[in-house]
Amino acid sequence: MPLHRTRTRIATTLAAALLGAGCAGSPPPAGSNAGMLAVEEFCLEAQRVVVGTDHPFLIQLHEDTEAFVRSKAEIDPPRVHQYIWYEDAAGTRPAMISCKLKSADHLNLVFGEGTAGPSGSCQDMNQLTVARALAARRGSAPAILLDRAETVSNSEQPGMTGPEWLLPYALTSRDGSGALVIHAKGFSVEFLDPRFLDAPPPFRGVQYCHFIAPAYLARLLDGEARPGQVFGVDVTDRPDPAR
Repeated sequence: MPLHRTRTRIATTLAAALLGAGCAGSPPPAGSNAGMLAVEEFCLEAQRVVVGTDHPFLIQLHEDTEAFVRSKAEIDPPRVHQYIWYEDAAGTRPAMISCKLKSADHLNLVFGEGTAGPSGSCQDMNQLTVARALAARRGSAPAILLDRAETVSNSEQPGMTGPEWLLPYALTSRDGSGALVIHAKGFSVEFLDPRFLDAPPPFRGVQYCHFIAPAYLARLLDGEARPGQVFGVDVTDRPDPAR
């Protein structure tokens, strides 16, 4: 197993330029890097966009898959967890970014009503990534569709949806017309959901998402990558409840 290496960073300023449901603003001008964050801060912005909060967060960056699998978003102090899946075996081309976020209801419960919300979907962050990519391009781009069927579930064990979320899946595809389709994958467990009140607190008040990496989207649009690549890990046969 690789060494567990993590890094922590304090969220200070986050970019604006929000688009889509629950967001406001305008995309940056063509050719501009305005509003762009380093990939190491991606889940910080996802927390803000998806959950609708400006509350400061820490971020823990995982380079070890097992460490990320076992991690849980935290409330004290507020901390999100991030893992990057790469297009290449050398780990130089980010493709999918996985984020473990805190839910709006838990933030409002701890820090006061109005701290967060209304909660959105994982595709809200992908929509922002698409808007930025198109605004930065010069010339035409293929049509891009966001697959809104993103929510995963576990009907037999609703409190153990994490393994289903981690299962490998195709992040992108082409539809019959040739449009690029981006598939998000996520689920949420509100802290006060009565179905999960008996679950350990770290399993509650969370929202998990897989997102397309901005650089990967740019490579797809430039024809330097092909849709259909699969990312994820199968941990469904492991009994450890930390997953």
